[in-house]
This record gives sequence, C-alpha cells and structure tokens, in this order.
Amino acid sequence: MIDLKEKVIIITGAGGAIAGYVAEAFSDMGARPLLVDNDAIRVQGLASSIGAFHLEADVNTPAGAEAMVKV
Repeated sequence: MIDLKEKVIIITGAGGAIAGYVAEAFSDMGARPLLVDNDAIRVQGLASSIGAFHLEADVNTPAGAEAMVKV
C-alpha cells in the first residue's frame, strides 16, 4: 500500500456520487483530502465525516482553478 500520510489530495467535483468513496479511500491511506466543488454545501457533510478540508471553487474556468490553488 502506498504511504500517503499527511499528503494533500485534491478531489474536484467532490459533490458527485463517486467522490465520497474516493475521498474515504485516500483518507484511509493517511492522506488529507481537499474536497473541491462549486457548491460548498454539497461537500461540507462529507468533509466533516472524514475529517477532510473543503473549498468552494469552480474549476471549470481558468480563473476558478487559479483561485483554488491560491488558497
């Protein structure tokens, strides 16, 4: 198994159906998922339940993606 302890994994589209499973898998491997979606409310519950960070950003645009990485 890959050691991802304390690595930050950015998951975009985190409000989608599959993202929760992906975030949990990375969290179980020791990573610290950053859940990104253009609707923060959709990811707040998931982020709280697995101890992840969450961020509201629209990465469909260059400006949104730049704003995400500046945080």
